Amino acid sequence: MFSDDDDGFFAGRGRSPSPEQRETRSRQDSDHRRDDRRRDEDRRRDDDRRGRDDDRRRRDDDRKRRDDDRRGRDDDRRPDFIKRDRPARTTGREIPKLYSIHKGTIVRVQDYGAFVRLGDGSTYKDGLLHISRLSSSGRVDSVADVVSQDDIVWVKVIEVKEEEGKFSLDMRFVGQKDGEDQDPGNVQVDTGRKGSGKSAPEPIRIGAIQATTCSRCGARGHAARECWSGGAGGKHYDLVEEAEPPSLNNPVSAQDLETLSKGHDASVVKAALKAYFKRKAEGKDSSSSSSSSSDKKKKKDKKKEKKQKKKEKKAKKKEKKLQKKAAKEAKKAPPEG
Repeated sequence: MFSDDDDGFFAGRGRSPSPEQRETRSRQDSDHRRDDRRRDEDRRRDDDRRGRDDDRRRRDDDRKRRDDDRRGRDDDRRPDFIKRDRPARTTGREIPKLYSIHKGTIVRVQDYGAFVRLGDGSTYKDGLLHISRLSSSGRVDSVADVVSQDDIVWVKVIEVKEEEGKFSLDMRFVGQKDGEDQDPGNVQVDTGRKGSGKSAPEPIRIGAIQATTCSRCGARGHAARECWSGGAGGKHYDLVEEAEPPSLNNPVSAQDLETLSKGHDASVVKAALKAYFKRKAEGKDSSSSSSSSSDKKKKKDKKKEKKQKKKEKKAKKKEKKLQKKAAKEAKKAPPEG
């Protein structure tokens, strides 16, 4: 296995390695060098990534600093009474509990709703108060008709999206004076309005009376647009009972004939009724079931006729083909004798 060459790899030790050992050691050295190169490349990529992350953080910090400076300059330009009444910025990052009631401030008004800051804004994020959850009396055309910026409102958390970090609010069934929960069982709660775009049905109100007075009838609990009484000088409609139709068992009396023939000639109506009852008695009027069964039978017969015609056409075509083939063969055949 070892040679006695004194000038070999292990010169001075008396023996040199065999060719197999040299090959093994060279393979191991190449593997070690390859691993070292990979580690160096990984370290270089990590350093580049950290550098890019640091640059991104530095740019974000610079952007925030510029925004803060701009806000500070805007505040300096504003009058003192506006700076004093302006609410502080929202710094909270938590999500409130579902069905909890909070006192909040309208911080931004949009066409689709308003954003509410809960408390002083140091604990929770701002929540969305949708336009459909502003008033319990019905649809609201504009958010500004109900609330405006810096208004104080009592709201209830009706929907929480933990993954997105968002939540929805409702002020319809919360007392705006003391924050009383007018829907403790949460039966009036409706979730998001996403979907086909159709408006959701009105929630069921159990014993809910609005603190309004109708300008038409003077009653409390509903608005004028919801009033159906018509007011003092409006139209009133009476319920008209529908008369029972005549039957074979109950003959038509003179009074029934008069009511049935209102606006028509009584003799004509009487003759038509007699003819109708006569056909009923003789059983000439066919029932709907019998007519439908006869129609089905006719359709089946028509299908059978069509199938038979198709078969006949196919047979004729086949016969013509055979005749043409026989004529061709007769022409090709050599004459006898």
